[in-house]
Amino acid sequence: FGERLSKRLIVSYFLALLGVYLLVAHDLKIGVGASYGDWSAVISAFFYAAYMLTGKKARLYYDNTYYALIQYTICAVLFGFCILGTGAPVFDYGYISWISVLGLVFLPTFLGHFSFTYLVKHMNLSLMTCGKLIEPVIATILAYIIFNEHISQYTWISFVLTTGSVLILFSPKILHALKTFVSRPN
Repeated sequence: FGERLSKRLIVSYFLALLGVYLLVAHDLKIGVGASYGDWSAVISAFFYAAYMLTGKKARLYYDNTYYALIQYTICAVLFGFCILGTGAPVFDYGYISWISVLGLVFLPTFLGHFSFTYLVKHMNLSLMTCGKLIEPVIATILAYIIFNEHISQYTWISFVLTTGSVLILFSPKILHALKTFVSRPN
């Protein structure tokens, strides 16, 4: 895609990878004895990278609405196969469950993913993917505040490194926004 690999991006990725490593190092198993979750994470990372790269390429040629329609249709069909393949009930749920599903469809999918696929065409892909690293940090802090979840010292260190990587990555834009805000007339 012709995107430049800057020193700032390399430092950001290094800090982020170090943070992720510290987060999982005590529980990481590689090889035959590796847990299902570890392999699921590696496979998910591969498919996420493929999703980002193919999405960036597709958005060069297709409108966001058309692209999202194809993407959501494929996901719905695959989800349907999962339901049928596992024998899970399809309609035997209460109204709270259906409201929850609708909330998940409209908020994260239509607002989040639709915005994300729109931005893929207009923003640097490396910037976007590294920027998404802040989501687990925010989610964990909210879980700590709302549900009193325990956060280990390794998690805090990992989050400081991850947040630092994102701040370094976005620092030119943050500094520009601060300068613009400070220099604007009252």
